[in-house]
Amino acid sequence: MNIFLKDLYGKVVCKSKFEDDMCGKYPRIGWVNKNGKRIMRKDVKYKIIKLDESPQFKFLCGEKNYYKEYTNVNGWISGYGEERKRAVLNFENLINNFDERKMTQIDCVLEQDKYVLVDGLHRCSIMYYKDREKCIRVNIIKCRDFVSLPLK
Repeated sequence: MNIFLKDLYGKVVCKSKFEDDMCGKYPRIGWVNKNGKRIMRKDVKYKIIKLDESPQFKFLCGEKNYYKEYTNVNGWISGYGEERKRAVLNFENLINNFDERKMTQIDCVLEQDKYVLVDGLHRCSIMYYKDREKCIRVNIIKCRDFVSLPLK
């Protein structure tokens, strides 16, 4: 099915309420900080947002601090946070080398009557930034783990 990018949503981590900044402002489930604090599922909340509210889209618009803060990995010794230390550089490389022709379709789930991207928020943000009226091919999947992430 084809959907306008403006009708797609992303699911992002909400800012944490941890007093200790060692946990970062946007920690992910399973991360462990230098003090041994493991982030549990109950510690992380998510929200569903329009593409133009995403840290990725804001980055493209020149508001880079939100994305940099969102990908904050200071103090993490395990979890996929280690892989995110190059997140800004990796995103800049994607922006500079993005080939829209390679985007055949994107996976979404239907959540709260919204088409929510399971993967591809960076790529869809780039396309939306370039053309807000663009339509893309979407594959609706069932992904219980993704849909069950606790909302704010």
